[in-house]
Amino acid sequence: MAQTRRWDGEPETEADKRFFDLRDSGYTGPIDQDGNIPGPS
Repeated sequence: MAQTRRWDGEPETEADKRFFDLRDSGYTGPIDQDGNIPGPS
């Protein structure tokens, strides 16, 4: 079974990968539902 960083053990989606990669790199700001840093509104 592939490793996952999701709390529910499900496989990571592309959005999950972006989210966890941002958090792992030290980013603590907002992240949208697609795993991206939202632009200015």
